[in-house]
Amino acid sequence: MSNLEESVDQTNEVESELKKITNQMKALREQMEENLTPAKTTSFDGFGVMMLDYRPVEDGNFEATRWFTLCFVPIIPLSVWKIKPRKYKYDRSGEQQLFNLLEKKRLTLTRILYPYLIIVLGVLPFVLSYHFSLDLNPFLRFVGRNTADWVPVGIIILLIILTIVWIGFILTRIHNAEKAYKD
Repeated sequence: MSNLEESVDQTNEVESELKKITNQMKALREQMEENLTPAKTTSFDGFGVMMLDYRPVEDGNFEATRWFTLCFVPIIPLSVWKIKPRKYKYDRSGEQQLFNLLEKKRLTLTRILYPYLIIVLGVLPFVLSYHFSLDLNPFLRFVGRNTADWVPVGIIILLIILTIVWIGFILTRIHNAEKAYKD
């Protein structure tokens, strides 16, 4: 029986060593893939170089536009790349998109204007309300006199929530990496 126990112990040791080697190989492979990414697209809190406006082309490949961004807002278009997404990392230090570069393409007018159009649509309600002097004070005073005191406060809170949701919706139209990096 002791030979059987020794054999089981040796098998467990070999199995443990194989698991360690497999994990080391996975880590090395990820490190090599990260080093093979042609350009870093790292941003910190929306400041830096980001891939935006992902559009599927074929076989799990995407075209994405590289942008220099400030506070998640695209400022300067850099290029359009056809990529095969591999991994998307997001942590406290920012985000990093890892991919295989398949082809560099020319910037087109639609690729440049689309994010700006989305931003204009996002800002439009605020600009129009300012331009037409949309003053909610008389309405809120009227509601406050004719209802409970909490109703005007609720209306203001609802408007704040709708504003936040609207801004989030607009930003997700531009920053749509989740389309490409599905794990």
